[in-house]
This record gives sequence, C-alpha cells and structure tokens, in this order.
Amino acid sequence: MLEEETLNAATVPTLSHPGLLVMDVDSTLIEEEVIDELGVAAGVGDRIASVTARAMNGELDFRDALRARVALLKDLPISMFDDVYHAVHFTNGALALIDALHDYGWKVGVVSGGFHEVVDR
Repeated sequence: MLEEETLNAATVPTLSHPGLLVMDVDSTLIEEEVIDELGVAAGVGDRIASVTARAMNGELDFRDALRARVALLKDLPISMFDDVYHAVHFTNGALALIDALHDYGWKVGVVSGGFHEVVDR
C-alpha cells in the first residue's frame, strides 16, 4: 500500500509548467466499460458482468478474466464495435479538462486494456 503523502506546493503540479496526464479509457475518460457494452450487444452482458465481479473480488486475475470475457464475445459481429463506439459517453468534464490542459501546453494520453477498435477513434 502506498504511504500517504502530505501535499505541498513542491509536490502539486501547476498548469503554468507543461506536464503530462495519462488516464485510463474505460470508466475514466468514458463513462462505460467497452467490454460490458459489447457483452450487452452480444446478449451475454450478465455473464460478462459476473466474470468482472469475480475478478474484482480477487477470484480471477486480470488475464484470466479478460480471456473469459472475450471468449463470450466470440461470435459477435465486428460491426458491433461501431454501435458501441457511437453509444459511449465522455465522462462529464473530461473534454473540458483535456482542452484546458492543452491550452497550458500539456500532453494528454490514454491507456487501455480494452479494444483498440473503440479507443483508437
């Protein structure tokens, strides 16, 4: 566990100096979890949610949970990525934050363990 740090002016980044923000896509940049939305589209949303819950409870590691969930999407048509992409919502304030950081010369990046078919856009 990380030790709690006392914040002071020396440890808090300021906007006056360019910086870097890297954020996760699912449930951070966007409100949804793409794999959950694909599961709903495939008619296996409850089963995918169950695997996710087991992983969150420590019963499965990330790799095993991902494999199990992706296996449930085996017959999903590739066109469903378009449907899911058009259905996701940016988290409230995310785009304004990115615009503000860009105005101050910051770089913003995203990381994801998810599907590039949605993230790359």
